[in-house]
Amino acid sequence: MIRLPSRIVIMIGAALAATGCATAPVVTSAGSLPAAGSFAMAEDSADGVGVGSALAARLQARGLRSTAPAAYLVEVTMSERPAGAGIARTEAAQGEWIRAPDLRHKRRRLATLDIRIADHRTGEDIYRVTAHQPVGQRDPATAWPELLDAAVPLLSAAVSRPGADAP
Repeated sequence: MIRLPSRIVIMIGAALAATGCATAPVVTSAGSLPAAGSFAMAEDSADGVGVGSALAARLQARGLRSTAPAAYLVEVTMSERPAGAGIARTEAAQGEWIRAPDLRHKRRRLATLDIRIADHRTGEDIYRVTAHQPVGQRDPATAWPELLDAAVPLLSAAVSRPGADAP
């Protein structure tokens, strides 16, 4: 058995505790982001904290344009919930979760950013990305920029090939 000096053990413990507080966001996505076309932000899409306007600027930087008439509708939803609370689909089979509850960490608070891009005419999802992260005791408003940064790189990786027809 190797014995470490107590000072080293304390430093290792402090380093582990510090990294445990800075959990990286978990990001999931579905669909394909269009490379071209026009979009409109849904009303009240997270502009209270500037996430909607920051997302609009990033979409424009990737080749989409914010003009009328819009081919795509962009919705941004932000929420905070305890990890022990899940979100289930009402129209689907029993037991199908949108976000399953984390029963091991019931009281952990999670901040979630959901970005949905839908065909403006049909309402059908074209692309959806969700990022969530434990916020602990900090103000959830401080998590939104980090969640957007985590979600947007996936947006750039998921862009459809140029020349694809935009609705």
